Amino acid sequence: IFLMDLGSAEADSADRLGRSEFIGACSLEQFLSYVDRHLASKLSLEAVSRFAKLSRARFSKKFLYLVGESFHQYLINRRIEQAATLLLNTNLDVTVIADETGFSSPSHFTSVFRRRMGSTPARSRETQRAADHRRQSACLKVGASFSTRRAPSSLFAPAVE
Repeated sequence: IFLMDLGSAEADSADRLGRSEFIGACSLEQFLSYVDRHLASKLSLEAVSRFAKLSRARFSKKFLYLVGESFHQYLINRRIEQAATLLLNTNLDVTVIADETGFSSPSHFTSVFRRRMGSTPARSRETQRAADHRRQSACLKVGASFSTRRAPSSLFAPAVE
């Protein structure tokens, strides 16, 4: 559930503009891939504009135009998306997830996550896993009721003419 709350600026911009748009010396696709590979790193505006071979001002303007949000907002959103995926699919401690997604501290991660998602990372994990468990249980119950139910004998009776 909390993964869907974020929306994907990357997907929206890719659909709207196509991945062949260029941001400095590389395509938007190459640049976004670079960001994804370096989410755990300290990605400053200076560093990414250097990667794109643009001035900071030019990079910021071009990124905002192509993606529809500032680089900082995009970076935070991608980090939160990645953290949400890790929370759901791993048993990693929240402090490890904060580090692996590039937040400066676990408290900063928790603060940003709560502001964006409406609950703490640990609470979101509990809520999502409980919802998944309820869905799985419901599917098992439905499957069991179908397999134990007998079809009316009239369905298998020979047709009377």
